[in-house]
Amino acid sequence: MPKIIYDIIRPKYHRHAKHFMVSKVEPFWQQNSGKIKLGSVFVLTLSVFAMGIIFFMQAFPASADVINLRPDGDQTAQWPTLGTNDSSCAGGTHCDQVDDNITQPTSGDTANYVRTGTAGAGGEIEEYTMTTTTGVYEVTSVKFWMYSQTITLASTADTLSLTINIGGADQTAVAITPNQGSYTWQSATFNGSWSQADLDAMRLKFTRNMLGTGPASGRDDDIQVATVYAEVTYTPTGGTNTVAISTLGTQNSPITIPNPDQYFGGVFVIKRTSGSATSLTNVTVSNTGTTNAQFSLTNVKLIFDIDSIAPYDCASVSKDGDEIQFGLTLAGFDQTQRATFTVLSAPTISGTETFCGYLVADVVDKGTLDIKFDLRTGKRSSGATNIILQLDNDTRQMRTVAISSEGGITISE
Repeated sequence: MPKIIYDIIRPKYHRHAKHFMVSKVEPFWQQNSGKIKLGSVFVLTLSVFAMGIIFFMQAFPASADVINLRPDGDQTAQWPTLGTNDSSCAGGTHCDQVDDNITQPTSGDTANYVRTGTAGAGGEIEEYTMTTTTGVYEVTSVKFWMYSQTITLASTADTLSLTINIGGADQTAVAITPNQGSYTWQSATFNGSWSQADLDAMRLKFTRNMLGTGPASGRDDDIQVATVYAEVTYTPTGGTNTVAISTLGTQNSPITIPNPDQYFGGVFVIKRTSGSATSLTNVTVSNTGTTNAQFSLTNVKLIFDIDSIAPYDCASVSKDGDEIQFGLTLAGFDQTQRATFTVLSAPTISGTETFCGYLVADVVDKGTLDIKFDLRTGKRSSGATNIILQLDNDTRQMRTVAISSEGGITISE
C-alpha cells in the first residue's frame, strides 16, 4: 500500500485499507488500465472528515432601567378590616390603603392598611391591579415589596404567600412571615422575560396562610399590611442590545467524502436576549476543527429558520427543506478558516424571533486524479504527468504523484 495512504488514514483502518488495495485496487488497475480514472483509487484517503464551527458576532452590554409601580385598583379584596381611607387610589377601597408613595427602607403610613382580623378561616386573598410605564422592550425582574406586621399571634405564626400575575399566569409564590409587634419591609423576587403588554396587565397578589392545629378561632393571627409596591427592572425599547450565541444538537461526524450539498448537523442559535428587535446583516462562520476548511469545502451556504415559538431556542424548528438562504453561496472558506455571509434583505431577531442557522457545503476530495489512458495501447493519453497531492494543508502530507506515459505510478516519500 502506498505510504501516502498509510499516513493519511486512521490506524484502525490500516488493515482494511491494505486488504482493499491488495485484493481490489491493484488487480483492478492491472486488468482495466485502459478504462480507469485514478480518482477511484484515492477516494479512500479522505474517507473521514471532521469539522468544528463557531459563530462570531459582537454582543453589547444591556442597559436596564428600574421603576416602582403601585396599586391602582382592586382585583380581589377579601381582608375585612381597613385603616383610614385617604382617597389616593381611584380604582378601589382596598388599594387605597396600601398605595403609599414611599419605598423601603422608609417607613410606610401605618394609619392606612388592610388587616385580616381574627375571624377568618385562612386563604383570604388581596390582589391589586398596578400602574405601568411605557417604552418597555423586556421586563426581566419584578421585586414585590411589602411593609407589614403581625399584631396578635395565636399559636404558630401565620404566613403570607406573595406572587405576581404576569403574562397571564401567577408566578410561583414566595412565603414570608411578618414580624410580630412591629412593621418591617420584606420582599419576593420574580425573574423572567415579559413584554410591555405583560407589564400593563400585571397584578400583585398576597394570601394569608393560617398555620397551627385546632379550630380556626384558636390559631388565627391578626396580620396588617400598610404598603405594597413593585420594583420593576426592564430594558427600554431602543436601548442597548444583547445577543446570545449558542448551538443546539450535534455535528455529524465522521463525514464520508466526496459529498455534495452536505449538511453538517446541529443548529447555530442567535437569540436576542435584551434590547429592541434588530436586523441580522452578517454572520461569520469559523472552522475550529482539525480539517482544513479552505482545502476541503466548496459552495458553502448558510440557510436558516426563524423560531417564533416560546421559548425561542430553535427546538421547535428543524432542517426540513423550507429554509431561507442567508446571503450568497460562497466559493469556500478563506485562509483564516472563516466564511463571512452578508445579506441585504436581513432577517429580524427579537425577543420572540430567534435565528436558527444550518451550514451546508460540498465536501470535496482534493486527492482525486483525473488521468486517462488509451484503451488500445494502455499508455497515458491525457492528464498531468506530475501532480502535487496535499491533504489538510499539511506539508508533511504533501506528495508528488508521477504518472509515466506507460501508466506507471510513483509516489514520493
